[in-house]
Amino acid sequence: MNANLIRDILQRTDGSQPESVFCADQQTDSGTVKGDLSKFLKAVASQGTTVSGNLLLLHRARPVRRDEFYYLFSDYHGDRLNQTTLTNSELDGMLKTLSPQPGG
Repeated sequence: MNANLIRDILQRTDGSQPESVFCADQQTDSGTVKGDLSKFLKAVASQGTTVSGNLLLLHRARPVRRDEFYYLFSDYHGDRLNQTTLTNSELDGMLKTLSPQPGG
């Protein structure tokens, strides 16, 4: 599904502002997406906005090891897991910087 379509749906149905939706649909290599996601989350956190929930839609994700889930980027390479993927625990740590509200 087209990422821009999802962004449009969010903006029309719940009033999400463009700056509150992170969409990595152009440059999908790991370095770019990880850097852009980190900048986006820091910007949201610095606004002091209450986060009531989040939606994560990823096109390519799979469990690589029993104890960890990996989100794969366009430059994915099995020999460079840490560089070319985002682990679920890494993403969780990034999202925790937002101090989400319980039940959101």
